[in-house]
Amino acid sequence: MYQLKPLIDFKDKLCTNSPMYSMKSIHNKNVTGDSNEIVSDDIMLNNVEKKQDELLKQIKEIKDLLAILKVELSKPKIASPGKELLKMNKKNVDFLKNGVNYEVVLNASVKNPPNSLLVLNKLWPDLVTFEFSWHVHSSIKGLPKNLQKFENLIVNNKKSTNSQLRIRVVWKEVWCDCELVVSPLNCVPLLGEVNFLRFLNSSLSQEEMDSSSLALFETKLDICHCLQYCDNIQQQQEYYSILVDKLEKNKWLAGNQLTIVDVACWSALNNMKNPNLNPSLSKWFNDCNAYLTSGN
Repeated sequence: MYQLKPLIDFKDKLCTNSPMYSMKSIHNKNVTGDSNEIVSDDIMLNNVEKKQDELLKQIKEIKDLLAILKVELSKPKIASPGKELLKMNKKNVDFLKNGVNYEVVLNASVKNPPNSLLVLNKLWPDLVTFEFSWHVHSSIKGLPKNLQKFENLIVNNKKSTNSQLRIRVVWKEVWCDCELVVSPLNCVPLLGEVNFLRFLNSSLSQEEMDSSSLALFETKLDICHCLQYCDNIQQQQEYYSILVDKLEKNKWLAGNQLTIVDVACWSALNNMKNPNLNPSLSKWFNDCNAYLTSGN
């Protein structure tokens, strides 16, 4: 056989009997490091203490940051009882400043017309007056007769020509019930009649709400939107049970005053072919229909 040189030359003897690597004792007075320099125990301890101090300093900085975040996150985001975060008046309504008229565009669905337009004067009768103009988009071949009557009802309800908010209604093929365009250049359209009412309410509402009432208020608004697209009877009944919550003690769905929740629900139920209302909601709907259509 040929003789080969060893691939690895072990200068020290290799111990094969022990499964562990041999280490020098740390109890010796001096310890040899990787740099082959002898470092005393005192110097090593000082280095460890310095690193420990740096770690403790970093931990303290993290704790201070967490304390600041805790304070910021614990601040209430919704007005608590007695607060006036949600309170507004005519002076600070955006589109009523300096008496300037404000105009928005509402792309309305022919299949699910925004019935809330019929009763906007009932929500804020002493705060703002509305003016409507009507247009038909090219996606609509002909306006149905029921929508022509719809327009006439609103025109007949207009009490004042000195309006603060002008709503340009465009009958159009839209995938939802309506689209609100506040500014064609600077705004993404708000989809749905419920969000149209939210926009008006955020600018005109003078009502104060605590956090729990506001959460229920917003939940009922979302349900009003879902009702128009729900064909499942069981799901509808679940929605109805949430809508009538606290209705036994109150006249309206969100309290003792008419709100956009009542208008949104009334509009949605009018667009539904077979709403299958429970007794509580049926009584509310009859009372609501009588009140909203009175004087029309």
